Amino acid sequence: MHKVALKKPPLALKFANFFGSLGYVSLLFEWMWTFGLLLYPAAKYFEFLLPDKSPLPTPEPYFTANSTVALVVGGIITIICLGLVVYALYAVPRSIAQTGARATVVAAHTVMPTLTHHRPVSKKAKKRLTFLVVTYIKVAAIALPLMVYLFVPEFTMLSKQIVGIVAVFFAAWAVVNFGVQLSIAKLAKLNSDLVW
Repeated sequence: MHKVALKKPPLALKFANFFGSLGYVSLLFEWMWTFGLLLYPAAKYFEFLLPDKSPLPTPEPYFTANSTVALVVGGIITIICLGLVVYALYAVPRSIAQTGARATVVAAHTVMPTLTHHRPVSKKAKKRLTFLVVTYIKVAAIALPLMVYLFVPEFTMLSKQIVGIVAVFFAAWAVVNFGVQLSIAKLAKLNSDLVW
């Protein structure tokens, strides 16, 4: 059995995927903001789930711990929590980006026969067409929540301007990140199959 050397991805690919990850995360936040705005009027039907506004009595402690022991245990728990946060900051955007990239590529492959009129296409043309369709899907996914924002009624808690500023911020941040990703991929001539 022969050994296969795994090549490390080039630095440009890492940067392109990093910006792609940020783009997908901001796209996710944009969609969450839009769904929150659409579901906000229905929140009044769920007020029965909120706790009573009566003040709670302060409980008396069952025991008191030695301050040194409490400090050590608190420090260990804090270090564990910080480690989990650092890991989540690395893993969550990466998994969001990989899932988003997989979904857009599957959608592009699904639409491909319609675009090519069920004719055979060369691998190079199929790859280029897939890249274009994925780019258009990203643009549509960014623009659709902005169009929904135009039809959102004004709330008493938030002004329409603040709602619009947040929606445009998430959309602009996604456009910037996907634009940087696209620029890096084009300038470094990266394989589009490896770019998220």
